[in-house]
Amino acid sequence: MKALVVHVPYQVRGGEDVAVESQKKALEALGYEVSLWPNDRTPPKLDPIRILASLNGSDQWKELENEFARERPKFAILNNIYPIYGPRLLRFLNQKKIPLFFAIHNHRLYCTNGLAMRDGSVCKLCKNSSPFRSVAFNCNQNYMRSIYYATALSQIRRDRLLGSLQAFVAPSPYIGEEIKSLGIPMEKIHWIVNPVLDVSGGLDGSTSGAPGFDVFFGSRLSPEKGIKTFLTAIENLPQLKFAMAGDGELKGAVLDAAQRLPNLTYLGVLSRSDVLARVKKCKITVLPSQCNEALPTSVIEAFVCGKRCVIPDMESTRWLADKPFPGVLANTFDAVQLASAILKAAEMSPIPTEQINEMKAFFGFDRYRINLGNLIEKTLAKPSGLR
Repeated sequence: MKALVVHVPYQVRGGEDVAVESQKKALEALGYEVSLWPNDRTPPKLDPIRILASLNGSDQWKELENEFARERPKFAILNNIYPIYGPRLLRFLNQKKIPLFFAIHNHRLYCTNGLAMRDGSVCKLCKNSSPFRSVAFNCNQNYMRSIYYATALSQIRRDRLLGSLQAFVAPSPYIGEEIKSLGIPMEKIHWIVNPVLDVSGGLDGSTSGAPGFDVFFGSRLSPEKGIKTFLTAIENLPQLKFAMAGDGELKGAVLDAAQRLPNLTYLGVLSRSDVLARVKKCKITVLPSQCNEALPTSVIEAFVCGKRCVIPDMESTRWLADKPFPGVLANTFDAVQLASAILKAAEMSPIPTEQINEMKAFFGFDRYRINLGNLIEKTLAKPSGLR
């Protein structure tokens, strides 16, 4: 049986791209033959003609028809559909009458920038009002981009395109509540946490002889990750050695800080195995985000590697500091309070082996595979699931 997975790769690789790889691997382990759309896995060029085509109101799409006819999938799992597919893909797949699952990784069901954040603060104004408000605020820091996403969300609402989906997959309780708040019935919302794939490798690679650091950060170097506040916190903690890895628009600021601060090293863009090697060799990790995260990959990878992680004291991540999770909450908007939380976490005793094993089971691939398989099997078995 064939399964279709739709995910448009991001310009800067992040946790959602990792989650989709796990999704594909799980489907293959369940015996499905997986087709990935788009076939080209490099981030797409922003072709205006192709982007405008995604807003076409038709449920026909000649360019996709041949691919669909050749592959004939029995169901589809949607992830990031922007900017080359958009609402038109929902119309196209809906008229094919196959079960549709939507894996939600961010806030783009109602927010044009996907972060539910504006001017450095949490913002959910468009949840219950017109998404075109984001154009007035230029929430994407680019008017054409804001107009595109506002138009796409407006079409999805107007044509009630989400109503045709059989199930929504939420990676965290927070995202489940966000989906519910949009009027999606609870019976369509399923909490399936993203897994952490094998973390046994890494230490035998190129970093095996490298020195360890007290604190490690490995994620996008973008404003919503709280990078500027984090750099100030690092300056306030000269007794700890920090390492940062990743790419993004604030890479220059990180490079400047690394040249200026003796306790900070920038490691560049690392492979996943090298990131995991660094996590294993540090005392703690930090995710200083200032936006609500769906389920941050860097945090759950730290847990599975047996490390505490300083996480935002925000509604989306507080549950990751409740037992048995080893998160340490911090006010990530205040450099002094963030530094205090980092120091506290660095001085805590190691995580007990039993707790680490619990994290490995909770975020394990087998658990994810079983839960995803059960959802698909039950949905396909329903008369409504057959469309």
